[in-house]
Amino acid sequence: MDLLPLSVVVATRRPWPFARECLEHLCPQADAAGAEIILADGSGVGLSEEFVGENPCVRWMKIPGAPVFDLRARAVAVARGEVIALTEDHCVVQPGWCERILAAHRRHPSALAIGGAVENGSTRLLIDKAKFFLTFGPFMPPFTSKLTHRVPPPANVSFKRSTFLDVVPSPGWIEFALNPSLCARVLWPSMTASE
Repeated sequence: MDLLPLSVVVATRRPWPFARECLEHLCPQADAAGAEIILADGSGVGLSEEFVGENPCVRWMKIPGAPVFDLRARAVAVARGEVIALTEDHCVVQPGWCERILAAHRRHPSALAIGGAVENGSTRLLIDKAKFFLTFGPFMPPFTSKLTHRVPPPANVSFKRSTFLDVVPSPGWIEFALNPSLCARVLWPSMTASE
């Protein structure tokens, strides 16, 4: 398998064009970085053939009926990036996001994962705003704190490929085992020193 600098995994369970804004921000950046975008699609209609044809950096994984945790795990398992970044169909990345992720991993070669800020791309309904605030509140821009006592949701975390070398991610493992374990090493090192 030919490795790429970066894989960006986007999970969606909604039909096209819900993920359009997310992908329209990501595709030019992925092209510039020599990266791939894997859209793991639980609806089976989360993309259009036309969009895929116009954006060769996008790999469309159709897994109808799969929950988000399964979509994310299966996409990570086939990702070809030296760095694997996770985001979601409702998240809008800022200009330079892909390059900043790669630069952060170059600056911190021993870090297995690096998190950052997340901006909500789903703001039409009040319930969408509320759900986003509850989940991503500490990670919304402006991102002023280097550490928080909350485990970052997967939509703002990127991992070095080596994090997944000895494991095939099962549904929920990234969110409920890997992220908390890596975060605990940084936030509460004395509690994890005996591991």
